[in-house]
Amino acid sequence: MVATETTHRIIANVFGATGAVGKAVVHHLLHTSYENVDITVRTIGRRPLDKEDLKPFEESGKLEQIVIDMDGMEQDTTLLNRMKNDADTMTFCCLGTTRSAAGSADQFRRVDLTYVESAAKVAKQCGSRVFGLVSAQGARASIMSSDMKLFHGLLYMKTKGMAEERVKDQGFEYTLIMRPGLIDRKEDARGGEKFAKRIMSHVSTDAIASVMVRKAIDAITESTRGVEVLEMKDILTAAHS
Repeated sequence: MVATETTHRIIANVFGATGAVGKAVVHHLLHTSYENVDITVRTIGRRPLDKEDLKPFEESGKLEQIVIDMDGMEQDTTLLNRMKNDADTMTFCCLGTTRSAAGSADQFRRVDLTYVESAAKVAKQCGSRVFGLVSAQGARASIMSSDMKLFHGLLYMKTKGMAEERVKDQGFEYTLIMRPGLIDRKEDARGGEKFAKRIMSHVSTDAIASVMVRKAIDAITESTRGVEVLEMKDILTAAHS
């Protein structure tokens, strides 16, 4: 008798799907074929992705878009009930903003720390085995910082580091932390990013997404455990392997 390969049915939650990296993650999950893996994607956020090419996936049940109040997600029983399922689950958190877009240091922390922590808690409560977080190069919770705009770079690194610690505190079977440096967001480029990438090493959103998704799937299928941190050089190496 010939043994048959087991097909892994996986639910992939994506927080921050409307951002540049989040869009790339959703694209890879829906458009890339992985051997013996059947993936259903669930986006969770303030608004859905509004793209014509996503309609066939929604109609086939391969994509579900859940619109929520980000401030109340931990108490949203409807969300919690919809996220619970019998399939293996992995969660990707691509939430992030800029101080300029947020309007203040407090509002920046609200998105990059509070929402990230809430997403991790909800994912853990709903049985997610794997959690992938897009952090940033230089993230360090212990760094000294200030809310003064002049020192926002330090606040940014501290906030990202604190978010990493809050995610690790949830104790997922496998936690993947991505620490990219300058990101090539293409049409979604922020501020001086278009100029900076001419003179600095950078990584594309597609590269970040492909590495993160591949690592997460491997963790599910191979029962990988622990915390893995990929620095910029690691991401670039993995993307070209």
